[in-house]
Amino acid sequence: VAPSGRGRPDFDALEARLARVGEVRRSPQLLNADLGGISLTIFSDGRCVVRGTEDPGRAVALYDRYVGR
Repeated sequence: VAPSGRGRPDFDALEARLARVGEVRRSPQLLNADLGGISLTIFSDGRCVVRGTEDPGRAVALYDRYVGR
């Protein structure tokens, strides 16, 4: 997912929110969240790789749900 016109994500807030629903690993450039069958890799520029679905619509919906636009 490559959102347009979005600033850099707040990794502190994302880490806290995602840690409530899954396992989170973080580095300065990215945040990985394993949400039980779905995996999100969120980059510092806001892009996100969603694993666990091949449906682009579901990937965008998961991004919206967990990261927000």
